[in-house]
Amino acid sequence: MGILEDFYYSSIEPQPRSASYRAEIREAARLYERHKEKLLAGLTDEQKECFQKFEDCLNEWRAIDERYSFLTGFRIGVRMAAETFINET
Repeated sequence: MGILEDFYYSSIEPQPRSASYRAEIREAARLYERHKEKLLAGLTDEQKECFQKFEDCLNEWRAIDERYSFLTGFRIGVRMAAETFINET
């Protein structure tokens, strides 16, 4: 695995996340689970299966988007660093 993949999969953490970030994520996850439970309680088995497929597709889409966003941000950072070194000489 290359360094970009290590960063992306959190094998290397360049900067620890703040407590406020963790609190926001925890709250969003709590709300998500609460609403999901309410929704699933009113669905038939067929609808639950459809919802699970929808959720799987959404998670795949999100993972692809996160990967490309990470790569784009990293490339911009490298270009900024390179430009800084080039302009210093």
